[in-house]
Amino acid sequence: MSNPDETENNLKILRQSYLEGLPDEIKTAEQLWEKLRARSEDRESLDTFYGLIHRLNGSGTTFGFPRISKIASSLEAVLRNIVDGHAPLMSTQVRQIADELQTMKKHLAEMLEREARLASPTMGIVPEQEEEATEIFLLEHAPEETADLRQQLRYFGYAVRSSMRIEDIRQGKKPEVLIVDLDSFIDVPMAYEALMIFPRSGDTPIPMITLSSYGDMNSRLQAVRAGSKAFFLKPVEAPQVVDTLDRLSHKRPSEPYRILIIDADERLANYYASALRQASMLTRILQNPLEVLTAIDDFRPDLVILDLYMPKCGGLELAAVIRQQRAYVSIPLVFLSTEANLNHHLDALQVSGDDFLTKPIATQQLVASLTARVQRARVLRSFMVRDSLTGLLNHTTTMEQLYREHAVAVRQKAPLAFVMTDIDRFKSVNDTYGHPTGDRVLKNLARLIQQRLRQTDIVGRYGGEEFAIILVGADAANAVRLMDEIRERFGQLRQQSDDTEFYVTLSCGIACI
Repeated sequence: MSNPDETENNLKILRQSYLEGLPDEIKTAEQLWEKLRARSEDRESLDTFYGLIHRLNGSGTTFGFPRISKIASSLEAVLRNIVDGHAPLMSTQVRQIADELQTMKKHLAEMLEREARLASPTMGIVPEQEEEATEIFLLEHAPEETADLRQQLRYFGYAVRSSMRIEDIRQGKKPEVLIVDLDSFIDVPMAYEALMIFPRSGDTPIPMITLSSYGDMNSRLQAVRAGSKAFFLKPVEAPQVVDTLDRLSHKRPSEPYRILIIDADERLANYYASALRQASMLTRILQNPLEVLTAIDDFRPDLVILDLYMPKCGGLELAAVIRQQRAYVSIPLVFLSTEANLNHHLDALQVSGDDFLTKPIATQQLVASLTARVQRARVLRSFMVRDSLTGLLNHTTTMEQLYREHAVAVRQKAPLAFVMTDIDRFKSVNDTYGHPTGDRVLKNLARLIQQRLRQTDIVGRYGGEEFAIILVGADAANAVRLMDEIRERFGQLRQQSDDTEFYVTLSCGIACI
């Protein structure tokens, strides 16, 4: 059985192997694209090109390169229309594909350069998602009214390009999200009608957010019919808009789902594991059910798949043992067996199983079923381990993570930084502006920290206005540089309370090993 150190080392090896193979993958993609530009009817090259881009879309985030997945996802959306419709390449599609391939190639070069710089174990705190600001297009007729919003969004890592003309959406780089200020249009229905035609590039819709001074049913219904994903009443608060922008632009990609497969049939288990990995999930196979507690503790799965019939320990018995552990109560248990007797299915569910799937099962059905289960489980688990106000880890969970990361760092002789932050004179904020405003200040800081950290870093609300941050693999110099940047950005962030604006500062303390 692998221990936590071995698991992490294996993931690092896989990640490095993936990164080393990316130059050849992108070179192959460029060669296929050149063939298609010369002979657009070359169906074989098109299918091969589409398959390669599809793989990059599914694997990038899994191995820690979310921007590779984001670029590949945009390419795949364009190619899917061509593959499914057997349609010739349009000039706009040719331009977008060429631009996206160049962006991917440039990003790869930057990643390789960064990896070379970070070869030292004391480096590596600059998160990939902070390399390039996410571009937003703001459609407006009164730029002076949104100047403050643009400035606030910049502090959260967004670059805003604005114009008064709908046609300008297509000019320059394709934006990740479109924000429309409806108050700028005299004829709102006509504006919506135009927006339904223009904010598209390569037949891929651009997610839209609308701002308006009117929140009546008709205004909201018009926004929905035009394809708007969110509707904000003026005056808008930047953190609320950022919440939606993060979601629509996938600025903070979620961690891959972790699935533990317990099955005595190694070949079948490998088959299902392969299908789940194709869906960007992380898997581990366990053939000896008696090792389940160690496996769960090491792998920390989001969901466990188990067979009903296994040597040494049956599936029902195994589920009962798992449910005896309080720490594992929230982990979904899904039975996957050839058993067709419905009474046995009910027995499995009564013993705290969450679902019963029958072999053989189509991989699409398996992936869909597990995805739905894990999504709900993560939401429910977040209520138990996360602070309800900020969405960060709560005090208990943060300290558990610190003990674990400290033990790993000591064993691996790797650096680790622990940061405590405190909002200066926070009591006076509550006394002056009220607790609801104080809560917004806390949420603003939580979001700013989350956006600046890597996925491997850990942040939690320690208590009150104190936050705890665990920087994995960071030495003192890097930790100080990062926290200074966060401190300066937070000090520049304009806070609001009704019609009053104010600023708040932050202090940090750092301990390193």
